Amino acid sequence: MEVARESIDMFLNSRMVEAEDLFRHHRDNRQVRMAQCYCSVMSAVVTFESAQLERTLQLLKATEKAMTPDTSLVNQLRTKLKAPEQLEESEVVGLLERQIAVADCQVCAAVINFLQQDVGSCVRGSWGLRRAWKTYDRIYGQISSLYREGRQDRLENGKKL
Repeated sequence: MEVARESIDMFLNSRMVEAEDLFRHHRDNRQVRMAQCYCSVMSAVVTFESAQLERTLQLLKATEKAMTPDTSLVNQLRTKLKAPEQLEESEVVGLLERQIAVADCQVCAAVINFLQQDVGSCVRGSWGLRRAWKTYDRIYGQISSLYREGRQDRLENGKKL
């Protein structure tokens, strides 16, 4: 998390080369990868160059693909067979973080598509916003459910004491 904050700080203080070096060296870190996406979006919005817009869209798509959990048949079956109670808290947090990162990528890609100002890009941008909203809504439902389960557990444990 600290590296992501530092890289954004470098970017905002016009130390782009140093920020890019940090992004390259810590590419496996989720937070750093998202920081790179946000910096790239900011740069694309400010410069408004078509090449930068295209590079940013490619980065956002690659990041979305990297953040999407493995969708192979074996992993889907394993997830469905594993009861939610068996998941570690860190697994749940990591899954939610990845889902939020995917939705953030979708929003940023929609903004970049809107900036291209042709009809097809506006349609793609609208579709991207819709997908992001559905993703955020699903995440909100999952977090609310976890909160209700935790609250119910605390109430039940309090009554037993």
